[in-house]
Amino acid sequence: MEKGFRPATYKVRQAIFSMLVSKGVEFDGCRAIDLYAGTGSLGFECLSRGASRVWFVEKDKNAVLYLKKNLELFGVDAKRYHIVAKDVTNVLKKNPPYMFHLCFIDPPYRKGSVIPSLKKIVQNKWVIPNGFIVAEVEREFVFDKDIDGLELLINKNYGQTRVLIWVVTTK
Repeated sequence: MEKGFRPATYKVRQAIFSMLVSKGVEFDGCRAIDLYAGTGSLGFECLSRGASRVWFVEKDKNAVLYLKKNLELFGVDAKRYHIVAKDVTNVLKKNPPYMFHLCFIDPPYRKGSVIPSLKKIVQNKWVIPNGFIVAEVEREFVFDKDIDGLELLINKNYGQTRVLIWVVTTK
């Protein structure tokens, strides 16, 4: 594992997906985007559950190589994923080619990336109405509960990690 990467632990990953299922998310055929993908553990989980397409957005060259290697190793059909080797901030400035059902945000801790990312996701319509955004942040993360176009559904701590899940309310 490369220094600086913090893949979602098994416990946290299972909790996230259990919460999403409880909210009615159907993974079979869904489109997901894994922002600040790192090792891509959340995107890989979506693929294993039947997602039709997953985008991995990661600027670190070593992480991108790791993602490519593992996607090939596990025999994932290239039509089911897309790797964007760019900074998330620059990617979110543009409108997506299509909207996603599910978005994961797992940025480096204490960098102030979550709120600006959430606002760009909503502003540029990266996620469908009634789609979900999941953020994995540090336990001490301070945020504005009222972000236009989002409704906070879940806010739970798991050790040093906080999981936040919003539903997109804008059309």
